[in-house]
Amino acid sequence: FHVFANLYFLCMAGLQMLPWISDSGGRPYILLPLGFVLAVTAVKDGLEDYNRHKADAEENSRDAALVVPDGETCSIVRWESLRVGDVIRLSRGDRVPADVVILASSDDDGQVFVGTEDLDGETSLKPKAALPETNRLIVSDGDAGNLNSKHGICRTRLRVCYEAPCESLHSFHGVFQIEGCSDGLLPLSLDQVIFRGSTVETTSKLWAVVIYTGHETRILRNAMKLKPRYKLSKLMLCYNKHIICLFAIQFALCTITATLHLSLSLAFLERHFYLPKSDALNVIEVFGAQLLQLTQFVPISILATLEVVKVIQSLLVVDRDPEMPGCKTNTCTIMEELGSVRHVFTDKTGTLTENVMLLKSLCIARPGLPASPSSRLLDSVSAEPESSLRRTRPTGLSDFWSRSMHESVPRCLQGHVATDFPAEELRTEWGTKTNEGRVLLLAMAVCHSVMARPQDYSADPVLDASSPDELALVAGAAMLGVVFSDRPASNQVRLRVEHTWAADVLGCAVGDVDVTVLMVLPFDSDRKRMSVVVEFHGETLLLCKGADSAMVGAAAGDGDAANLELMRAVDSYSEAGLRTLVFGWKKFDPRELEEVLTEYRDACIAASPERVKEATEALESGLELVGCSGVEDMLQPRVPETLAALRNHGVKVWMLTGDKLETAVNIGHSAGLFPADGSSIVLDTTDAAELSEMLDFPRPLPPSVQEFPLVDVAPQRSVVVTGESLSIILTSRRLQELLFEAPVAFVLACRVTPAQKTELVTAARAFCSGLVSRGEDRVRSSSQGGAVLAVGDGANDVGMIQAAEVGVAVAGYEGAQAVRASDFVITRFHHLERLLLHHGPELLRKNAFVVYYSVFKNAGFSLLPFVYGIVCAFSATNVYHVVLKQFYNTFFTVLPVVAYAVFDHQGCLAAGPGRPRFGAYNLAVWTLRGLWCAFSFCLGSLLPFTVLFHSLSPAGIYSVKGYAGMSTESLGLMATANSVIFFNAAIYIWSSSRPSHVLYAIGTMLFIVVWLSMDQSVFSSSGRLYLCSPMGVASMLLSLSLAGLSLFVVLDSRLARFMAVEESMELQEVSNRRVAEGDGATSSATAAALE
Repeated sequence: FHVFANLYFLCMAGLQMLPWISDSGGRPYILLPLGFVLAVTAVKDGLEDYNRHKADAEENSRDAALVVPDGETCSIVRWESLRVGDVIRLSRGDRVPADVVILASSDDDGQVFVGTEDLDGETSLKPKAALPETNRLIVSDGDAGNLNSKHGICRTRLRVCYEAPCESLHSFHGVFQIEGCSDGLLPLSLDQVIFRGSTVETTSKLWAVVIYTGHETRILRNAMKLKPRYKLSKLMLCYNKHIICLFAIQFALCTITATLHLSLSLAFLERHFYLPKSDALNVIEVFGAQLLQLTQFVPISILATLEVVKVIQSLLVVDRDPEMPGCKTNTCTIMEELGSVRHVFTDKTGTLTENVMLLKSLCIARPGLPASPSSRLLDSVSAEPESSLRRTRPTGLSDFWSRSMHESVPRCLQGHVATDFPAEELRTEWGTKTNEGRVLLLAMAVCHSVMARPQDYSADPVLDASSPDELALVAGAAMLGVVFSDRPASNQVRLRVEHTWAADVLGCAVGDVDVTVLMVLPFDSDRKRMSVVVEFHGETLLLCKGADSAMVGAAAGDGDAANLELMRAVDSYSEAGLRTLVFGWKKFDPRELEEVLTEYRDACIAASPERVKEATEALESGLELVGCSGVEDMLQPRVPETLAALRNHGVKVWMLTGDKLETAVNIGHSAGLFPADGSSIVLDTTDAAELSEMLDFPRPLPPSVQEFPLVDVAPQRSVVVTGESLSIILTSRRLQELLFEAPVAFVLACRVTPAQKTELVTAARAFCSGLVSRGEDRVRSSSQGGAVLAVGDGANDVGMIQAAEVGVAVAGYEGAQAVRASDFVITRFHHLERLLLHHGPELLRKNAFVVYYSVFKNAGFSLLPFVYGIVCAFSATNVYHVVLKQFYNTFFTVLPVVAYAVFDHQGCLAAGPGRPRFGAYNLAVWTLRGLWCAFSFCLGSLLPFTVLFHSLSPAGIYSVKGYAGMSTESLGLMATANSVIFFNAAIYIWSSSRPSHVLYAIGTMLFIVVWLSMDQSVFSSSGRLYLCSPMGVASMLLSLSLAGLSLFVVLDSRLARFMAVEESMELQEVSNRRVAEGDGATSSATAAALE
């Protein structure tokens, strides 16, 4: 009973049990439809709970191999029996049953690769490794039977100290203490921890100690913390407000009935002396009886009806759309919200682009270089900036061989280098004696997280990487003659040098070369760089790559000529729409290296984030920049057309990316986001006053035009904002309002972090919701009052997807985390056009009609007892039979509404450029008009009885001393039949789909069957005779004709506007003319068209 409407009907059932006001003889018949509604909800929730319980039981009953301390074998136990401190053995392909710390593996180096797709959605394997000190505790053959040896794991006293349970999947702090170990405390990091939900992929046997179980594991902690915000569409929010209005109207009608009854009783007391005298108690009884008579004024079945309708719509309408293969609905409750979207926040990489990175060019930091191949490449790219990102394709197999590449280059890398990658020209330009080329080539081949995974069916390994950029860089190194081969140990990278030029540059021979990795500092969004410390040819080097802003800040002598030349190359790459990375290095002497490694190790043991950050900055400071790379990410098909369609329908597009400003702007041009003759405002300052002045540009349209949302107020203007400026804007409510109210069609935010994406979407949702709640005129003047949609594909987009009112995930290469967090899943970005511009308006139109028509038919049915009070002194006389009244809403009239919502389709709405004008304001207006029209229907239905009151035949008439009158039973039966027939048939006005016709008739047939099957004692013979008599049939036809005439005369013109297809198309044509004629003629042309 968390739904207020269900609680309301439960209270009405309690009132039905009071005999002095009951309309059912004290029997709570209202529990029949309420029980049906609750049963539908209970069955749905019960199935979900059962499936959840079944999945939990299946998960907890999995087998785990527990190492027995005093035995020679492992004991098989269930997952739910594991305890903290247990030592377990895992094999290849096993799922990890708890959060564990690796003790040893059957591999000599203690390394293992695990899959975490079920944990964080990422498809790439993660490297894990045991500490050398614990890996030595296992004997060489790794058999469990040898674990009871003197140096076995179970014969050694180990103590693990670690942090309390938390939700972080990207950090872990702890220490190992081994009895008899001279090394003292051994720091533990994320590299030694495997979380529950992971899968062992590469080692035959693995031993680990359990540190967290059950709800303390990271995956369950995140599941408990990640309680998605319950999303409710604006239509349902509006309906919740309508319920309050319906309650108020119902209370007012009951008060009017009780007041009029008291007044009429006092006025006619002397004339009608036989009537009982009314007192305060009698007035309360009349009020309660009338309250029960008007119970159906609030539609009891609308919530259950909408639940069923939305589930069917998701399964049959959206998920099975042949034009959107792979589309999936995760949240059915906000289906119609797709039609209210006015803001689309989109990620770039993997959402607008293919997320298949192609290395286009490289540049080294050496002043005075001649015109490089990269410069000539940029000239060709800049020739057609709008199409360049759609033109380039990856190197095909035939192209690969035709360019005389090495046959030993892994096939899996052939799709990550552009066809025009200038390998031979780079070799000639760099020569063999340049140190910059040596370091850049070595960094490309070593400074990454790429792993080689062997395949059973092929000699070529599969390369996994945390980012497709890394595969592109490894492919570029392979094209230059240095091939990443494998990681034979956790601290080793094996390279295969296959070109004499590469051998000369690196100072080694052709063949396999092993590079020792001493430390890895992985990439994070705060540092924006990755570093590795390696030993190569007797030298200790730190190789680093990262964003240009992060690398310049860590560079030594950032103002020298070489760095300035390098930054110009970076800017040129960015202007061509390429993703850029800058490479740097520094050399350590043994003493310095020992100091920084000791400091970093002590910081990790202390588990102090500040100390770790300081140690990391000390390691990565004083870098010498050596070069940069340009990587291309192609646009997906039909992206420009999709964005243009969204913009033409009044949707403001926001592109959020972490790229440089120049890169983001170029991609915006390629996607057609920037008009060719438009102007852009670049916000790249941290001065709040300056930002306010730049955003406070004039709004051109007058208020007379602003009430129409389809008029695009400023299609030729766009805003570009950097991450630094966005941080200032997000701290000021005034700046937020200026940004969200800006009359622009496109906003580009570059250099933004995942946290900023979430904050921006949250602020936009709050701003738009505030406008709707305040009911300001500007809500109707533009797209500001609509819903906010966020679309992304990666784990860094999860925050904004969950923060938006509608979250959409593009299923791609970055795992399933965004898919799990989203409300809708699409496989290509251009599917968003059909989802928003076809299904959105259709679903909103149909679901709004379900709400509207349900209120309409219930008001028409319920108001008849109130109108009947005119002829019975407002005594709250019971008109309807209690069984038929309860079945009216849940059985007799529900099928036509469901059929309309599922099968109806308006082709002109989907194909035309217009958008139906639905929303909270329009729905509220039409609900009130529907109540008025339903009241007219009640009067029309009652009029024949009033006219024929003294002229009916004896059938259905009772006679007292010559006075004739109609029985209330006959009136109630006639009104029920009229309501069922009329409201089931009235939907034919709006829908003509063939599958619906059968369902429309089923409700009426069901009423007839129920009525005829009821016991003869329920209805007197006079009631049955009257309904079947010629006079009764004539009276029914007259009632239906009057009601129908009222419907067509009063409602037809208003409901045509409710559909609003022609009007929205006309407004869109006006908007298109304004775009063609310019802003100068906007006001006059639009005003003339609207007049």
